[in-house]
Amino acid sequence: MTLLRSLRGRLLSLTQAAIALPLGVIAAAGCDPAAVEDVDDGDLGSGKADGLGLEDGTPEARAVLRIANESSLEVLDDEVGLDARAARAIVDARTKDGAFETVAELDAVKFVGPAAFADLLDFARARGLVGRSLRIATFNIRWFGLDGDLFGTIGSEIRIETVRGFIDEHLADHEVIVFQEIVDLDLFEHELMSDRTCITYDGFSGKHQHVMLCHTDDVTFVREEDDTDFALESLNPGRLRPGVHGTLVDDDGIPLAHVVAVHLKAKEDSTETRLEQARILADRLDVLAAKDDGIPVMLIGDFNTHRTDVTGLAQSDEALVAEILGERVQRVEQGVVHTYRERNGVGFRLDQAFLSPEIAVEHVAVPGPCNFDFATQQAEIVRYYDEVSDHCPLSLQLTLP
Repeated sequence: MTLLRSLRGRLLSLTQAAIALPLGVIAAAGCDPAAVEDVDDGDLGSGKADGLGLEDGTPEARAVLRIANESSLEVLDDEVGLDARAARAIVDARTKDGAFETVAELDAVKFVGPAAFADLLDFARARGLVGRSLRIATFNIRWFGLDGDLFGTIGSEIRIETVRGFIDEHLADHEVIVFQEIVDLDLFEHELMSDRTCITYDGFSGKHQHVMLCHTDDVTFVREEDDTDFALESLNPGRLRPGVHGTLVDDDGIPLAHVVAVHLKAKEDSTETRLEQARILADRLDVLAAKDDGIPVMLIGDFNTHRTDVTGLAQSDEALVAEILGERVQRVEQGVVHTYRERNGVGFRLDQAFLSPEIAVEHVAVPGPCNFDFATQQAEIVRYYDEVSDHCPLSLQLTLP
C-alpha cells in the first residue's frame, strides 16, 4: 500500500515535459507485483468501475480506455503501476479480442478491478488525458422585452413565465447559454438569468437585439488579450450586431475555449452580407490560430443560414459559410431540419455551431416543437411561437481537450 501511494504521488508530480511523452515510449523501470494493492477479477456488469463511478462515454472512461488500449506492457506495468498480472492480462485480451470499447469489457479482464481502474484514472489525469465536459447552447428568443414583436414597447413582455419554464426544463444544466434578440437587458437578467452571469456589449439602446452570453459559476468568461471589452465590433458592418467574444475558463482558471457568439444578418436575400461576416470570422480564426496557445475555438449562435430554394443560389448558406471558415472549424451536424419555425409552419435551420476539430461532440439536441409535424401538431407549434420563440435552442454536450 505504501509503494502504491508513492507511485501515485510520483505520477501526479510529473513535469509537463514528461506528460507530453507518447504513451508507448515511456521508459520502463520494472514493477514488483507483490508490492502493489490486491487485485480483483469480479465482473462489472453495470457499466461502472467498482467504486469509481466510471460511466461509458464520459471523459474519464474514454481516457482510461485509451490508456488500456494504447499503452505497452511496460507502461502499464511500471508507469501506470498496475499489478503485473493485470498489465499482462490487458495486453493479452486486447491482442486476442481487439481494443476495449466499453468500461465493462475492460473490467471483465482477469485481475482488473477497482485498484487497476484507480491507477489507470490517476495516470490519465496526471498526463492531461481526461477531457473536460461542457454543455453549451444557443437560443434566439424573438424580440425579448417587446413581447416578441418589433413594434412592441419596453415593458410589454408577458412571456417571462413560459420562457423561464422552457429554459428551466431544457437548459438548466448548461454551463453556457448564448442568447440572441435580447432587447430588455435588465428584465432578462433579473427575471430569467438571476442565477447566472451575463455578458454583452455596450453602446446600443432602443430596440437593438443584443447578443448575450450567460454562464454558471462553474466557468468564467474573460476578455481576449487583444481586446479591451467583449465586443467583436467588426461583425457589425453597418447597422447590424457585434459579436460577443472572449475566453471561457474553468473554476481553476484553466482556459477551455475561445468563444465567439454571433447573430448574423437576417433575411433570405442577405446571403452576401452573411458571407462578408463569415470572412470577418475567418480573419478572427486566423488571429486566434496565430496565438498558438492550444486553446480550441467555438463559433456559435444564430447564423441565419438559409436554403437554396429561398436564396436562389447554387449552394446553401451553410455550405458557403463553412467553405469560408475552412478546416479550422467544423460545422456541428444537428440531425434535424429546423431550428426555426414560424406560425404557418415554414422552417429553417438558422442556428449553428462551428467547433475546432479537437472538440468532441457527444450529443446534439434541438428541444422544442421546431421539428414537429405541422399537419398533426400545428397547435403546439403555434403555442410555442406565441409563448416562447420562433427559434428552438441548439444544445451541445461537448468534451474539450
